[in-house]
Amino acid sequence: MEFTFACNNILYEEYYLNFLSEGGEYLPIETRSTNFENNSFLNADILCFQEFPYGKGGIKMKGNVNVEEQLVLKSQITKKPHDTIFMESFNNKFPDEQYGKTLDPIAKKDGVCIVYNKAKFEKLEEGFVPFKRNYSKDMSIARFRPGSKKSCYTILKVKNMGKLYKIGIVSTHVPWFSPRRNLHEKTTKFIFNQILNITEEVTNKANCWILAGDFNFNVAGESDWRYPDLQKVFKATEWKSNFDEYGFDCYQFSCAGDGERKQKLDYILWSNNDSLSPQSFETSPLSFNDLVKHKRKKESTTPWFGEGFWSDHSVLKMKFAIKNEEQEKNENKNEIEKEQNLN
Repeated sequence: MEFTFACNNILYEEYYLNFLSEGGEYLPIETRSTNFENNSFLNADILCFQEFPYGKGGIKMKGNVNVEEQLVLKSQITKKPHDTIFMESFNNKFPDEQYGKTLDPIAKKDGVCIVYNKAKFEKLEEGFVPFKRNYSKDMSIARFRPGSKKSCYTILKVKNMGKLYKIGIVSTHVPWFSPRRNLHEKTTKFIFNQILNITEEVTNKANCWILAGDFNFNVAGESDWRYPDLQKVFKATEWKSNFDEYGFDCYQFSCAGDGERKQKLDYILWSNNDSLSPQSFETSPLSFNDLVKHKRKKESTTPWFGEGFWSDHSVLKMKFAIKNEEQEKNENKNEIEKEQNLN
């Protein structure tokens, strides 16, 4: 049995309106959604989104943005024969005594989302885990907003397999840290470990796991000067990634850059399980001319973005195959025959 899996951060955050007002350029959402449609992104069997719009009656955003235009992508997805598992990434209901201040100065109306094809999968379970503030001595500088990013997961049963086979899916959005905020690799390592904890909590409930999203750090690049220790942690896990399997080119994958320094920020990882095997990998990158162009005024509310900073998230799409009972029996038979021939 084969299925397609796709991942994308659609950059739906409200603060991009600030860039527009400051002279920046931003690719309109209707153009972005057309690109997704043209690249067959929405035809994937499982989709993981970050910064997906939500809210009844449209998304309430400031600025001169038509609400109908904001709903273009959302309507494209909901009209598909898929079911949606959605967990908002911003929630101001966390108790202050446990998490500290959670109110983002920029009120987000977006979040992580998982969409799946009901013809191929049946939902068994869903949930989410917020990133938590850590008050230990080593992590005292972890001043990120604990309510602004989350991971959501679901357990899906594969239909018509001839046996019970469950896939665990995690969509995540890791907070971005500027080195100017004096945050170091220990903090980011702590956050990444929390992502893995999500699967550890329910690891026995699924035959395999796929973890995908916007990690906001450059795992694939050897020259990233912010997270050298984190790269080692990431690569030391038993998980495989699209870059491990297929390599990468910074001009063909999801990127952010300041001047000529390119970064790869989005990844698809899967547990190293013999029953799940990758078949193909492709991307649908936007033209670099279409990337978000950030221009900063002196009075800019986003001072950490300098002149010439640009960013975007291209679509990552993979095809996976799950072995059925017949294939497993044949493989076991072949292994036995090989051993007998050797003896």
